[in-house]
Amino acid sequence: MGVGLDPSPRENNQTFYSRIHPSQWEEYAQLQLAGVPAENYLMKVYRVGYYSNDAYTAYLDMGAPPQLSRSQEARLKAASDGKAEEERSVVVADNGEWDQKIKMRKCDVVLVTLEKP
Repeated sequence: MGVGLDPSPRENNQTFYSRIHPSQWEEYAQLQLAGVPAENYLMKVYRVGYYSNDAYTAYLDMGAPPQLSRSQEARLKAASDGKAEEERSVVVADNGEWDQKIKMRKCDVVLVTLEKP
């Protein structure tokens, strides 16, 4: 996977981070677990990154207003609500091993949980 975003040496951070920097899907992260009790689980995938729980990009999409209206505030809260982007049932095999591929974009942070239903 690629490295994070960095401004060029000739551009200050304030200018660089005041623009939207589209992030492309890159590769998959391979999650491999061992020693997990064999049973059914609810897998949840949470993501923070480009347009995923990303209030800042939504704010820039609004034109970076100096004062937010109530509707703009509501849109920002909705854009960063912290909800899982994926929820589904998974089964851990009798050997206690489980693996999953997670699609990634540059600069994404992903949390995967396994919960007993």
